[in-house]
Amino acid sequence: MDKRILVVGVDGGVGSALAARLRAQGMQVTGTSRRRPAGDTTGACIPLDLASDLSGWSPPGAVDIAYLCAAMTGLAACRDDPQTADRINRHNTLLLASRLADAGAFVVFLSTSLVLDGLTPYAAADAPRKPACDYGRQKALAEDGIAALGASAATVRLTKVIRPGMPVLGAWPADLAAGRTIHPFNDLRMAPVRVDHAVEALAAVGRGGDGGLFQVSATRDITYADAAFHIAERLGVPRDRVSPCRSDETGVTLIANPRHTSLDTARLEQTYGIAAPSPFDALDALVPP
Repeated sequence: MDKRILVVGVDGGVGSALAARLRAQGMQVTGTSRRRPAGDTTGACIPLDLASDLSGWSPPGAVDIAYLCAAMTGLAACRDDPQTADRINRHNTLLLASRLADAGAFVVFLSTSLVLDGLTPYAAADAPRKPACDYGRQKALAEDGIAALGASAATVRLTKVIRPGMPVLGAWPADLAAGRTIHPFNDLRMAPVRVDHAVEALAAVGRGGDGGLFQVSATRDITYADAAFHIAERLGVPRDRVSPCRSDETGVTLIANPRHTSLDTARLEQTYGIAAPSPFDALDALVPP
C-alpha cells in the first residue's frame, strides 16, 4: 500500500521539492499552506496557518508519515517578533507533532545547524546546543519536544539548502552573466547542500522510520566568496566580477555568523547510505546547463 504523506509547509522551497519527489514515487501526498494555491480543487493542499490558534486542530485523515517543513525562518523577523516566531516554530509545531504521533503517524521535523554555536566543524549530533539567535533557540526547544515523542519522531538537522531562484545566491549567475559585479561576504560561511540532496535524506528518514536525530551537511564549510568564485568559474566569466567584502563594510550586522556550520553526517550515511556531498556540488545546481 502506498504511504499516506502529510507535508506541512508544502509551498516552501524544501516542502515543495519533497512533495514532488514523493508523488513521483507513488505516494499519496497532502500538503498544507497558509494559502491554498490558486486552482487547487483536489484537496491536495489544505489551509493551515501555524501563527493561528490550532488548539482544535486534528490530522486530516489517516497519515503514515508527516513532514513538518513550515517555519518562520527569517532571522530578523524571529528577533523582532519572538512571540509569533515561538508560536510557529515551537508551540504549534509541537502541537501538530504530538497529535500526528498520537494518531499513528511517524513525524519528521526539519531543524537547523543554527541550534549550535558553530565553534567547531563537523559538529556531532550530541554536541551541546548553544544557539546565538532567536530562530536557533526556538528550533532547539522544538527539537526537545520532538525527542520527547521517542520512536514516533525524527529530527533532520540541515545546513544551508541551495535551490535555483533562492534569494541572494540564486541571483548571482544572472548578475555575473550580465556583466554585473557581485559582492559576496568573505566572513559568512556555509556548508551548502542541494535541495534534492536534502529531500533524498528526508524521504529516507521518513521511509525508514528510525527515530532520533539525523544531520545533513556538505563535507566542509566555505565562505560566500568561495561560492561566488566557483559560480563565476563555472560560467566562464572573469574572476574580477566577484568583489568580496566583509559584512561590516556594507553596514550589515549579521544576526548569526557561526565560524563553522558543517555537521557530522555519519548516522545518515551508516543508516541510509547517503554520504555528505562537496559544498560545490550544491552551487552547481544554480548554474544553468
